[in-house]
Amino acid sequence: MLRVSSAGLNQKKRGPKPAPARDELKQLALMTRERDKLRVQLSNAQLVIEVQKKVAALLEQLEPLSKFANP
Repeated sequence: MLRVSSAGLNQKKRGPKPAPARDELKQLALMTRERDKLRVQLSNAQLVIEVQKKVAALLEQLEPLSKFANP
């Protein structure tokens, strides 16, 4: 019978080990890009809300005029 040693299956990977600090820097860069993207989206959403408020105010001003035009 052929015996297979389990020690051969548990060998360490060869080559340079990834630096933990580099992984953290990659994660930080990813999160920074995501934060910046979300800030732009928030700014755009706030702009849309302001425009909607102004349109609603204009429509309210036009409402009394339309009552007089169509009795």
